[in-house]
Amino acid sequence: MGTLGNWYSYSATFPENEEASPWQPLHTRYGFKASESAVTVFRGGRYTQAGFGPRETWKEKFKRAFAACARRQSPLLVMDPIVAELFVGLGFDSKEKLIEWIAENAVLPAREYWDDQWVQTLIHPLAVAGVEPFATNLEANPDDLLQLFQPQEINIVVAGGRTQGAWKIYEGVRPKDCTVSIDAWR
Repeated sequence: MGTLGNWYSYSATFPENEEASPWQPLHTRYGFKASESAVTVFRGGRYTQAGFGPRETWKEKFKRAFAACARRQSPLLVMDPIVAELFVGLGFDSKEKLIEWIAENAVLPAREYWDDQWVQTLIHPLAVAGVEPFATNLEANPDDLLQLFQPQEINIVVAGGRTQGAWKIYEGVRPKDCTVSIDAWR
């Protein structure tokens, strides 16, 4: 899994393999042209989920993996180009389509969602203050499924050298305006 980086050091770097990726590079999501060089900074690193594929039961695996992510932090999905190409073969011809699927399927029953210590500490006060979508989620019945992440919170990076069909999900919050031009530094 070393081709995808190690989040447990002081920092982690995921150089995008834009040439081998079937999708647009990450920085295009934040207003840059594909031909521009840019760097995106994420904070986080408290959780990691990992796997290979997509294999036959990838949907179930992804649902479990994303449900295991911290509810208060955004997921950063880093995958080898082999994995990205396999997702294209399953009909995800853009990152956005896979992000939408993840957002729709990363769910937990309200009872489990609100029972999380960090959700109680950090999100519950927002819900009580009327901040959406948390306020609506607070009204849910215990067995109602709550969407854990909004599409704009989920990021995908294609990295690695086509050496294994691995993927990892990291806690990877992108602070506002943390994608910057490298070309401007030159």
